[in-house]
Amino acid sequence: MVVEGLLAIPLIMLCILITGLTQLVITAFVPEPVVTPDVAKIIQRSEGTMTMYLLLFAIALYGPIAEELFFRGFLFNAFRDRMPLIAAVLIQSILFAVLHCYSAEYTIIVFPTALVLTLVYYWRATILTPMFIHIGFNSLAAIRLLFIMHAAANQPVLGVSPQLEATECIVAIVHPGSPADAAGILAGDTITHVDQYTIENFQDLLSAIADSQPGEKVVVVLMRDGEQVVVEATLVSRKTLRSNMNQAPQP
Repeated sequence: MVVEGLLAIPLIMLCILITGLTQLVITAFVPEPVVTPDVAKIIQRSEGTMTMYLLLFAIALYGPIAEELFFRGFLFNAFRDRMPLIAAVLIQSILFAVLHCYSAEYTIIVFPTALVLTLVYYWRATILTPMFIHIGFNSLAAIRLLFIMHAAANQPVLGVSPQLEATECIVAIVHPGSPADAAGILAGDTITHVDQYTIENFQDLLSAIADSQPGEKVVVVLMRDGEQVVVEATLVSRKTLRSNMNQAPQP
């Protein structure tokens, strides 16, 4: 077991390298590729609840163990008994990637790692080595998500959600207890400026707010019913906003 664990370390690095290179190639040739699974985005935007910690633990440990037992331990062996080795390796690896299909691009990213795990299992003739690789790879990803999650919880927010189909930054929802709510921003307002930044869409708003810190005041310029309105809002962290929303009176 010790030998397999030590052998897994450089192979984990290999999988990280292959994943990174594959993602770089996809990003270079595919406009606006979707390379981050939805579950990762949810974790990144969360505030560190117990549910999120348990999910990260499952990603790091339970997921790899279950997947290795099924894909390498069962499925690959079943295919190898019924078809040539190369076909068994390719088909099992393709199925592994497809069943991680958060997007077509992500499926392509996963496929080389699936090949590595399968070939290592065949080489070592034990499920332990690919299991250690898988656990190590996912654990590093979970640690990265953990850091992003805590960083996102402390990011400044204004507390508005946009109209999704709008080409401008039109406010669809003002969250109760938010800086926008306290400043008097209303649903239907169009945000045109935040401090010195021109706001043409919601991404511009996120970028402008990201340059500030929780507790800082920003000047927000709005268009409301054809008239310009200027308000001042004191930003809060995402975590504070969530707490304020939970405490705000319900309509």
